Amino acid sequence: MVVVSKDKTKLAEYNRFAVERNLGGNKEQKFVLYGCLSQYQDTLSFYPTKEEAVKALDALFEAYKNGVKIYEF
Repeated sequence: MVVVSKDKTKLAEYNRFAVERNLGGNKEQKFVLYGCLSQYQDTLSFYPTKEEAVKALDALFEAYKNGVKIYEF
């Protein structure tokens, strides 16, 4: 599945995803959802809470399970 970042600047077939705390982020960017390719990672979207970031990751996984070819944040 091809994933497009929220700011529409990144497009790739990522093989791993991660939600992590964004140190130094403002209150709307406390958590980040990364897409990973081998040893490289791209920021796909920022979230104010961990719960919102995990919810976005769950939605991405549901799309993957349902055979979606292109997923946009």
